[in-house]
Amino acid sequence: MAVLWLRFLTEIAEDTIEAPAELMENEATRKALGLVEKSAMTEGQLYAYERFWMSVVDERIIREAAVKKGYNEGWEKGKMEGLYFAARNMKQLGLPITDIAKATGLSEKVIANL
Repeated sequence: MAVLWLRFLTEIAEDTIEAPAELMENEATRKALGLVEKSAMTEGQLYAYERFWMSVVDERIIREAAVKKGYNEGWEKGKMEGLYFAARNMKQLGLPITDIAKATGLSEKVIANL
């Protein structure tokens, strides 16, 4: 680890464009390189950098919410399809509509139309 820090201190300068792969592979030196990069930014660049990462986080939150919403909608749709299927089968077996409504939670009108 000491060798990596020595390389960091001796090889990273104002004109460094790309850090050596060994420094990027280590978490501690990778974080230090990120801090050096951030500290070299102007106020405007830093603002743009922060806005970019905020938009990335916002996009991730929106995507996760959409996936969760789609999952919940799919779950509800599947649950309802299962209830309709069960009600239709109970109706074909000749069970009274009132009993089917009690068992499934569907209205008697919906069951009558199946």
